[in-house]
Amino acid sequence: GACDEAGTRFALNLAPPVGVAAAALAIADPLVVNVHEARAVGIGPALTDHAPAEAWRDAAASVVGDLARSVVVTLGARGAVAADADGSWIVAAPEVEAVDTTGAGDAATGALAAMLAEGRSLPDAVRVAVAAGAIAAQSRGTVDSYAGLADVLALADRTELR
Repeated sequence: GACDEAGTRFALNLAPPVGVAAAALAIADPLVVNVHEARAVGIGPALTDHAPAEAWRDAAASVVGDLARSVVVTLGARGAVAADADGSWIVAAPEVEAVDTTGAGDAATGALAAMLAEGRSLPDAVRVAVAAGAIAAQSRGTVDSYAGLADVLALADRTELR
């Protein structure tokens, strides 16, 4: 496809979940969704919002290659899970005092896309994304709550990947 020819990835953040052609979902690398959006597209349809991260990781892994090339499911204050053809991971969010979660998902998705564009692996990019979202949740607002790259990378270095 065009992304392969250009040597790039197509990241799709399906927020809010709207009807998207199966062919578009199939080339998403990654498809980025929260738990509500995940269920809407058939990832973990029987899982609750607070199901264990391991269950969400397994659900994401179960659709890789069929629904999308890779999948990231954000779990809010619990972090995120990710899966691609090479494996599946849980990234636990660092404990922070959340002041306003508005825009935290956008910060995370933007950081994820930037790190993937740099050529980082999916699990490493998700670690950075989770750190960016955690930092954004500590301040009011959206853009004003977004941290610089150095601060995000410093927190990502202390973020657990399992």
